[in-house]
Amino acid sequence: MSGLAAVKAAVANPPYGAPMETKVASAKAVSKALAGVPDKEIEGVVKGLDTEEQAVLMKYVYRGLEASDGQQSSTLLLRWHGVLTEKAGMGLISRVLSEPDTL
Repeated sequence: MSGLAAVKAAVANPPYGAPMETKVASAKAVSKALAGVPDKEIEGVVKGLDTEEQAVLMKYVYRGLEASDGQQSSTLLLRWHGVLTEKAGMGLISRVLSEPDTL
């Protein structure tokens, strides 16, 4: 599975309103998909996502940063955050932080 396909599959059907264990499992799946994308392909993956998929991914990035288990995962998430912000703009951050649905 390509990096884009893996990320698209991971962010599809976000578990809004689901029990916490479902949200945790979903976040782990997204983290695994992100970790499988080489740095040089991150920009292409983000470009391949639609606006809603970018927003869901940014929510997972913020969730991951909240629960980060170390420098390596934080570095990875900050790379994705930077590319998402560059491609989707600052409005994405405002939208994600103001939406009541959380992951």
